[in-house]
Amino acid sequence: MVVANGIAVAQGDTAVGARDSVRVQCAMPAAPVIGYGLRIVVDTTGVVAETNETNNVAMQVWGASTFPTTAVLDSLGAVTGPNRPLGAPWTGNVSGLQVVNHALSQSTSSSYAIWNGGVFGADQEAWYQFQAVGSAPEHDLLLKVQGTS
Repeated sequence: MVVANGIAVAQGDTAVGARDSVRVQCAMPAAPVIGYGLRIVVDTTGVVAETNETNNVAMQVWGASTFPTTAVLDSLGAVTGPNRPLGAPWTGNVSGLQVVNHALSQSTSSSYAIWNGGVFGADQEAWYQFQAVGSAPEHDLLLKVQGTS
């Protein structure tokens, strides 16, 4: 049985040979801010006679990752207003891109934007969400672009 913060998220029965192992894979619900306390329990019925009954449980705590860990570079209008054309420090084919209600909106069939506000280090993070996509044959998100040409 796999228990996450007191809630069973996986359970079942299987026979495992001596000195063998079993892999349990399950989807976890969204992690709370404090992370998960995972408890793995084997032999929950106590049926198997063992020489050491103290090793049937393992406990591990994983902390949730906080995001973002760096400052937001462009909040899409928090400072400059919720509705405006996309401009500097963005570059590329930005003529068809605009900020509408603090979200990036595309008004032409072919446009793209590359951040030109500085060079990033080796560790980077991005947060994005596609709320709606049109009928274009592809939708691209450019990450770790090197330069503007």
